[in-house]
Amino acid sequence: MAISLILLPAILISLPFAVVEATALDTSVQSGTASICADQQDQKSISCELKELKLKVARLESVLEESSRLSNARSLYIRDIEKKIEEFTLEIDRLRAILSSFEVDSLRANQRLDALEKGVRLLWDASRRNNFEIHSLEHKALDAERRLKLVNSQVEELQGFVKHSMETNELTAALAHEEVIFFLVSALVAFPVVSAFMLLVSQFS
Repeated sequence: MAISLILLPAILISLPFAVVEATALDTSVQSGTASICADQQDQKSISCELKELKLKVARLESVLEESSRLSNARSLYIRDIEKKIEEFTLEIDRLRAILSSFEVDSLRANQRLDALEKGVRLLWDASRRNNFEIHSLEHKALDAERRLKLVNSQVEELQGFVKHSMETNELTAALAHEEVIFFLVSALVAFPVVSAFMLLVSQFS
């Protein structure tokens, strides 16, 4: 139906030309017969009328043949146009299918891009949390190091105090040599050192 509507203007345009051609040929027939009958002495004779009719029939057959030829040519032209329109329609459908496929691929690509952007945001959040935790652990490590130094200082002071006490004590003066001092001091400071180590471990847990 759509193709017929498209071809209708071409058909309407071609019809006047056929009418004009037929009219011109019919006029030629009439003019030819008129001249033949004018040459006759008796224009109403049967012979003249028969010749006139034969001439008209011949001319009309020529007109009909020409009209048929033009009609066949126009039919071929119309079929060719219909074929081209069908080819164009198939090409349009193919291009629409390709466009639809591109739209689907574009939608999937946008979805993948959104997922990647979400993953990047999650990684950035995790990185910020890790940086904060690392910074906090660094502060805890520095604080534990200061406490360890303080404990070592207290141990050294305690060692000096024990050594001085043993040297000044008359009952233990004979035992105030380095090995005994080291053994006693180690026994006395074992608990503070262990306490300092446990404190350091608790800071990193």
